[in-house]
Amino acid sequence: EGLEMTGYSANDSHALSEVYSYSWVVLLGSPSRFGVVEALVEEGIEIELLILPESGRARFDNILPLLREVVDDCRFISKDSFSSFLSNFSESAILSIGYPYLLEAETINRHPVCLNVHPTLLPKYRGPTTGAFVIKNNEKFAGSTVHILEEDPDSGPIVCQSQVELTRFDTVRSMQEKVYALEPQLIVDTFRELRDGLIPKPQDDKKASIYSRKRVPEDSEINPDQSLALLYDEIRSCDPDNYPAFFYVDGEKVCIRLWRPDRGRDEP
Repeated sequence: EGLEMTGYSANDSHALSEVYSYSWVVLLGSPSRFGVVEALVEEGIEIELLILPESGRARFDNILPLLREVVDDCRFISKDSFSSFLSNFSESAILSIGYPYLLEAETINRHPVCLNVHPTLLPKYRGPTTGAFVIKNNEKFAGSTVHILEEDPDSGPIVCQSQVELTRFDTVRSMQEKVYALEPQLIVDTFRELRDGLIPKPQDDKKASIYSRKRVPEDSEINPDQSLALLYDEIRSCDPDNYPAFFYVDGEKVCIRLWRPDRGRDEP
């Protein structure tokens, strides 16, 4: 009954249970989530190739030597050549960790297993830049979800999740630090559970929330006619460096950065 409910065939279930036997192509979108790669290597998973986004090359400059110590083959791949490049590794399984380029259905179907690590508690907050909305909506919990990759982003059956508690003082950055800190153990748990026969559970679309448009700096403009009490969650949902909350005074843009005198500038 479990296989029928998820839409998985016996062959699909067998493929998932063999996760330790595959060589893996890992797609890493952020240096902040490198701990997942380290955890895989420590778990004895064979990483054949680590792919990094060409569009984010500068962000990986400081960590690149460490990446190459852990994985022999690390390459920056452009968005235009991404799909064709992956066709050379059709026998490998794929793990995407916050990768900015979407995999086409043809690519997903070509590989024996495709997993994704999404930094929200799916099915809530599907989409590429949903962290700000988790804070803006004053959620009490956040987390990460490992799920099966399907053509429709962030909609595939769920394998495992990790969860952290949020406070009214958390920001997007502090939330990410909490969430990312649990992802290395989450991925190890995922591989062990799949090896032991775990069947992924389909997502409940009735509980889904989707933010498909990428957040841009203009989204951080606040209404100065509202009270600070009403604006507080909106302000803390804005990254102080990449998209700070702002408003205009006499035509001049004024940005806002939250901090508490008893904490460091980047502490929640």
